Amino acid sequence: MSVLHSPIHDNCTCTVDVLDGEVDAGHGFRVRASARCAQGCDLRGVTIAFHAPGGELATAMLAEADDDGGYTTDEVTLAAPASAGHHHFTATITSSAEGLAHAAPPAAFEVAAKAHAARLNAWDLPSAIVAGEAFRFKVGVKCSADCDLAGKPVALFDTDQRQVSTAQLGNDIWPGTTALFFAEMAARAPDDAGRHEWTLAVPADEAGLPPHAAGTAVLSLNVVAAPECSVTVETIAQDGQTPIHGARVVMHPYRAVSDEHGIARLRVARGDYTILVSAAKHLPIRRDVTLTADLITRAELEHEPPPANPDDFY
Repeated sequence: MSVLHSPIHDNCTCTVDVLDGEVDAGHGFRVRASARCAQGCDLRGVTIAFHAPGGELATAMLAEADDDGGYTTDEVTLAAPASAGHHHFTATITSSAEGLAHAAPPAAFEVAAKAHAARLNAWDLPSAIVAGEAFRFKVGVKCSADCDLAGKPVALFDTDQRQVSTAQLGNDIWPGTTALFFAEMAARAPDDAGRHEWTLAVPADEAGLPPHAAGTAVLSLNVVAAPECSVTVETIAQDGQTPIHGARVVMHPYRAVSDEHGIARLRVARGDYTILVSAAKHLPIRRDVTLTADLITRAELEHEPPPANPDDFY
């Protein structure tokens, strides 16, 4: 008595693992499909097709076998739709194995596509801004998916959420970055000295394809009273009595760097300060002063001692 085998093994199963839980709208996400035949067929070489509502997206072949009689594909990258939300897909077996056709119900899976995030940054902000005076700085915005942001608006809001400045991102990207679009912004400092936290913001574009979420960043302003005293620091190398070019002089929150003659100049308000002077390959020095008038002072920095030789300890 012969046993008749069905020409179609329709008791197969197909599943899909989504390896990226949430992705930027319009960008790729990774999946891996698995299949198994209830009658133990070798499914290596069987093709799995991935479909979106609009049609086929990609195919992949089953290759790797596991201990439970299942077979998996390599990772496959599929394109998410350009709109935000949960999007549904299916995977199906589309070829035969061991001379027999195999079938399984479509494996449904989904991916969450989100609006692109905007990351803001600011630089060249003065370390100390005189109360009520104008200042300038640079602002940069980068999309999480490296989109072209040229022409996008950036706004600056004060602590009361009043808009105090706007700018448009230019067509160029900042050198050395992949997609950091930037602009120069100008604003006027608050009239009150102290620390002020303002907000940089780019608006959302949820209707765009792809959509972009709003982005914000905090801009911390160090606002000081109008300078009343001039401070001149002459930086000198102790051995050799030569000027030090590029020495850093800090009288918090004021900062300066010495010129080729070793001279650093600062304009500061009256008050108590610690003058900190540092330079490469020199030991830093500090000095406490009370400023009631202009000051000219000299800072002699000692060279750092050479590193200790471990052999000297034996």
